[in-house]
Amino acid sequence: MKKREIKKTNLNIEEIKKLLHKFHQTKKDRDFILKETLTHARKILGADAVCIWDIEEKTGFLKIDTAVGLSQGFIRYFNKTDRLRPGKTSIMGQAMALRKTLFSYKVVTDKRIKLDRWREMIIEEKIASILSVPLFFGAETIGTLNLYNKKNARRFGAKEIEVAEIIAYHFSLFLAREKVLTREGGGLQKIESYKKQIFQLRDLTSFLSLSLKKSFQKSLRIIIEEILEEFKGSGVALFQKENEKLHLVETYGFSQYGKDFLSGNPFQISSSIPSCIAFNSQQIKTYSQVLTEEGIEKSWKILMANEGFVAECAFPLTVSNRKVGILGVYYPQKREYAAEELSILDTIAHGFAVSLENLRAFLSLSAEQRKTLAMVNNLTDGVLLFDRNNLLASFNPMAETFFNIKAENVMGKNISELGKLPTLEPLIGLINQGTEGVFRKEIQTKTNLILEVSMVPMAIKDEKLGTLVIIHDITREKGVEKMKTEFVTISAHQLRTPISGIKWILTSLMEGDFGKMTVEQNEVVGKAYQSNERMVVLINDLLNVSRIEEGKYVSNPVLSSMEDIILTALNNLKELAASHKVEVNFQKPEKAPPKVKVDEEKMGLVVENLMSNAIKYTPEGGKVDISLKLDNENIEVIVKDTGVGIIKEQQERIFGKFFRGRNVTRMETDGSGLGLFIAKNIVSAHGGKIWFESEEGKGTTFHFSIPLVRSEEAIKKF
Repeated sequence: MKKREIKKTNLNIEEIKKLLHKFHQTKKDRDFILKETLTHARKILGADAVCIWDIEEKTGFLKIDTAVGLSQGFIRYFNKTDRLRPGKTSIMGQAMALRKTLFSYKVVTDKRIKLDRWREMIIEEKIASILSVPLFFGAETIGTLNLYNKKNARRFGAKEIEVAEIIAYHFSLFLAREKVLTREGGGLQKIESYKKQIFQLRDLTSFLSLSLKKSFQKSLRIIIEEILEEFKGSGVALFQKENEKLHLVETYGFSQYGKDFLSGNPFQISSSIPSCIAFNSQQIKTYSQVLTEEGIEKSWKILMANEGFVAECAFPLTVSNRKVGILGVYYPQKREYAAEELSILDTIAHGFAVSLENLRAFLSLSAEQRKTLAMVNNLTDGVLLFDRNNLLASFNPMAETFFNIKAENVMGKNISELGKLPTLEPLIGLINQGTEGVFRKEIQTKTNLILEVSMVPMAIKDEKLGTLVIIHDITREKGVEKMKTEFVTISAHQLRTPISGIKWILTSLMEGDFGKMTVEQNEVVGKAYQSNERMVVLINDLLNVSRIEEGKYVSNPVLSSMEDIILTALNNLKELAASHKVEVNFQKPEKAPPKVKVDEEKMGLVVENLMSNAIKYTPEGGKVDISLKLDNENIEVIVKDTGVGIIKEQQERIFGKFFRGRNVTRMETDGSGLGLFIAKNIVSAHGGKIWFESEEGKGTTFHFSIPLVRSEEAIKKF
């Protein structure tokens, strides 16, 4: 079974193995056996209640044979007061009729519950969901194994259902043997003689080990030898269905040539040989003299003759209506088959069917599990997996390297225990901060090691399954980022001096310090001055970004009026608004809003940035409205324009560095694409939020909020 599924359902392989082995080997009273086994099954499968419904021989009614977790009133009602029959009036009846496991997630509203009085009993018992697994033996339907969840509806996982079906098959055989024994007296004694070997084989194949296949074949051979000795047969062959063919699993009594022929030539299911005929019809096929039977392929008759076989019987192997394979038994002389013999062999065939299906399923899951484990172990990222109880379930080799801890020393420990380990303390502290959702943060565990931690809670609906933690080494990226920031800072500082010199010279020229200039000269120098000013703004933006990345940007919080900050920005942008012919309005609040503790210069930069963008990207005759909004905890600034808007597919990138929308670059060629990045970081550093709504061609509204009460110490240095 896949590792993650075991963790999801808390299925303990060894516990199930012991349970089923004990179930078949115990000598105690049958009611005690059933009740004890159901108690353990309830625990293994995580159900609130579990019971066996079977069919009364005399009346044909369904009754609750044995139950754990159900009230006596519920059992008495359905066993005495209001009897159910197999059929479509109930979920159990339908499961039996269809021979298919059925599930009801919200049983109270399930339309398969036909009568309101039954629904009332279910509500009274506080049953939320039901899993009903049919119990059948050959053509005979016996009853159902029902699992109930109370109070909270919970879906059973695929692996839980598979295990429930395996347990149900054991109950089926137990109850079927009991019924036959009741009907026929001592006629089942020979079946009992095979009981131990058959169920040891089933238990073995239900719980895989690396040497399972060899163990399976060894156990199979022991049983086959006993079959041949008891029934005077010469050979046995077990076939399994794969890709529309019957493939040989094991033989006994065949020559080496016969084994090689069967191994190398799997049968097409459509072939006219006894095994394929039995497989297709799903009926036991007996042949007293197969060599003279009409309709049997000549090649098969030749093989039988070469092996010295005269008679043959073939038993279809099925599991929950799935065709699994065929058991063939071969005799050296003409044979008339007794009903008791066929009954015993059919019982054994059913045991083989489940064993083969378990072998196939678990080998497949084991291979998939090994593949997944290999992938996780070879990842260049560290991976930690915590189960629903916050116990560490996986710790891959790269995680061992990052934290210098062996997996064997931490596996199975809970988060609180792991937090006491010095190397894991920063990681566990981070995990404890974000157990409610997905997050990504950084930690530094060593001087030269910076890790990015991503945590993803795993859940289905409201059911928590565990937590996945992925750890990525970003030391190199951080080093490169630091070098880049330092380069930008140094370059910007170095550029400031010559840019300031150019500005001084151009200003002197325009003011006539070096003589009067012509109109054309004034125009050229004016353009040079504007270009130089844009360069100054770009250098300042680059320096601001560098300070943000170094965590040195917000440094001077004081008690300030947001209204005054807006008015200052409006005054600074009067000329810009006039040149773009855009109307700018500030809707002052009736009552002066309370002051906030902010870095006044940086907050002014945010407001000015949002307002200047609104003006520049609003066509002539448009409007820009600024307003303030208050609640108990925040003051909100709103800048609304009637401009070109932001293209929908580009909106998620709007706060990124150096990003400018396609539609605005056509309108305004100037701009660094850093303004909104800086604004977002300033707002975040003050513990606030910034967001927007926009529709292309209709305009954009930017909002940012700042907490009303902030202390200087509370402002983050990010």
